[in-house]
Amino acid sequence: MEDEIILYENYGKIESMHHYDLTGVNEKQVVLVLANTSEYIERKGYEFAGINVGEFDKFISEKSKTHKTIDEFIELEKKKVNKFVKTIIPTSRHMQIAESYVINRLFETYAIPRKIHPKEVNAKLPKEVKCEMNEKRIAFIGHYKKWMVVKKLTTEKAENWELSGILSSINFTCVNASFKFLKVEEPTIKKRKHKWDTILEVLEESNKIKDKFAKALFISRNLENARYSPYLQPRILIKAYPDIKPPKPRGRLPK
Repeated sequence: MEDEIILYENYGKIESMHHYDLTGVNEKQVVLVLANTSEYIERKGYEFAGINVGEFDKFISEKSKTHKTIDEFIELEKKKVNKFVKTIIPTSRHMQIAESYVINRLFETYAIPRKIHPKEVNAKLPKEVKCEMNEKRIAFIGHYKKWMVVKKLTTEKAENWELSGILSSINFTCVNASFKFLKVEEPTIKKRKHKWDTILEVLEESNKIKDKFAKALFISRNLENARYSPYLQPRILIKAYPDIKPPKPRGRLPK
């Protein structure tokens, strides 16, 4: 099997193919492809998850204009956020999805690291290869040395939650493989409560970490421990859509 990463999307009006040749590239170039893929698919995954992302965007955009920091936003708006979320989600089972999207947008607005961002990767993007598109499906295929992943979904009769499920699974792989390829060490994780103040607590503790990638991983892992997620992943969808399978336990990349 060739060293490559392929993201194939053919559903509804979307027809897109990104095929990167990874022959002879280094780990940072692989990470750049993974980070770009995450940025490209993440919002679409939230859109298909059954929440009105436009209403959340509007709410956060308006409120953030009067708050200079995320600490100030959460301190002053957390009660309004909880109330707003409850009025906008279709069912209470969508709460974790909505919370994740709010945190995701807040972190983006206030430049809080939550994953590897393409702009932070000092590497050249590998060359793209043109391929034909002739199947109704979403597919993500990755192979680099001993690392390999294959994720596929036939989209001809797929429901929106299934599209969200496959995109969240791809995003989960991209986010976590990026940390692994950069050899970012797993952080210390503390038991934390599921409340907005926990986010402030984690962010305050993260200020002691100088390395930007280690900081991002510390924030993500500790929020996940408190049942929050700052990025799209299958775990936030399972309560609303029980047929979605949780990701396998994280492990080391093959050497």
